[in-house]
Amino acid sequence: MSGTGTRGLAVAVIEKGQVVLTKAYGVRNAANESLEIDTVMYGASLTKAAFAYLAMQLVDEGRLDLDKSISDYLPMSMPLPSYSLDADARAYAPWSNLTGDERWRNITPRILFTHGVGFVNFHFVEPDGKLRIHFALGSRYAYSGAGIMLMQFVLERGLGIDVGLEMQQRLFEPNNMTRTSLKPRNGS
Repeated sequence: MSGTGTRGLAVAVIEKGQVVLTKAYGVRNAANESLEIDTVMYGASLTKAAFAYLAMQLVDEGRLDLDKSISDYLPMSMPLPSYSLDADARAYAPWSNLTGDERWRNITPRILFTHGVGFVNFHFVEPDGKLRIHFALGSRYAYSGAGIMLMQFVLERGLGIDVGLEMQQRLFEPNNMTRTSLKPRNGS
């Protein structure tokens, strides 16, 4: 921890499906409160794998096709660039920045999940703050939180799925993850 400047670390050792050791070291916040083994932590990108698990269940159910264009899931009257952060707080990213770039119509769930969409991680790291596609779809890998957010947007807007609720019902509750959620919860 001292070598990396890490202020807190929680460890769980699992053997043959059973937790055999849990230990917490250091502090959990700027107030220097001790990190405990039951401290609720921000999972950040760890949720991407859980979200992909949900999406693969939808594939198995025939509700999602990994190689179908995302444009096929969105309402015809609302193509992706018609959603903007200003007009739609649940747009997640300024999809309207893609106006004029018809490549968005060739984006598929597979391209999004394999980080081959060509977005930077998030639009706000672009010098001008605008989302754009930087390379031919699927031609290379570039980690992109915006790409995964686009997949969530497609599931919610295109398929009418409440992703947070589906994650609770399909993944967290069946696995006794009683303190896990996609959204912060007070007192949990």
